[in-house]
Amino acid sequence: MKIRPLSVPGFASARLSPLMAGTLGLLVLVALAAAGFATYALVGPQSEAAQSAARDWKPPTLAIVELEPPKPASADVQTLTRPIFSKNRKPSTKAPTPAPAAAAAIEATVAAPTGLTLAAIVKHGGVSSAFIISAGAPDGVWKKVGETVESWTVAAITDLELTLKNGEQAVKLRLFADPPQ
Repeated sequence: MKIRPLSVPGFASARLSPLMAGTLGLLVLVALAAAGFATYALVGPQSEAAQSAARDWKPPTLAIVELEPPKPASADVQTLTRPIFSKNRKPSTKAPTPAPAAAAAIEATVAAPTGLTLAAIVKHGGVSSAFIISAGAPDGVWKKVGETVESWTVAAITDLELTLKNGEQAVKLRLFADPPQ
């Protein structure tokens, strides 16, 4: 069976196979349908009922629900007791035992001066710095060992605490408060 090409009147050189002519016809129908849909979408429905319904529409409203204020981060005991940089994040079962000299220093400590807060500790190049917020510096200041904060001298800076001394008195400020037990 031989396929006879279809010739389009007015175009002597245009010859289409029946499959190509059908495909072209289908594309023309799709283009006409798309043009009709676009025209309808731009012009819109012509009935007055449809227009008044569109004008009266209001978005739905959600009921206002009273929520409890969020709990402070310090209330999440489970998160605070787990070490951050540990693969299993299980709480440490070992309690550090202080050395005898450290135990005597703990007994000599007094209450921390009011208004002093330890906000951060940074170690860079082997030197530790502590960011302390006080009544005299409400925006905070960076202090190193040997510098003074409101008549207290910074005696030591460890990973989690800062030791301040004023004569024979010693005070330790912790970076994180002990979790409630």
